[in-house]
Amino acid sequence: MLHLLKHQFQPERRGKRWILRTNHQRTAIERLLEQSPGLNRFLSPEQLAKVYVKATRDVLIETDLDRYLFPIDCPYQLEQILDDDWLPDSG
Repeated sequence: MLHLLKHQFQPERRGKRWILRTNHQRTAIERLLEQSPGLNRFLSPEQLAKVYVKATRDVLIETDLDRYLFPIDCPYQLEQILDDDWLPDSG
């Protein structure tokens, strides 16, 4: 989610490396879920909200962007986050 937030809110810094990192993270999540199907129970809206809070915190530290730029609630659906072909538009 960190990479998706950076992609959306720093469009001027987009590049192949960010897209590759996003793809690598998605592949790692996919493999982990295949190896441990019981982890699917952690893919709840509540868990997504927790991950979003932490990802936003990390993006703020890494980018020095202002907090007000980011929605309070996660702007992404789980299906989007895991979709290899999806990237968010500019904020």
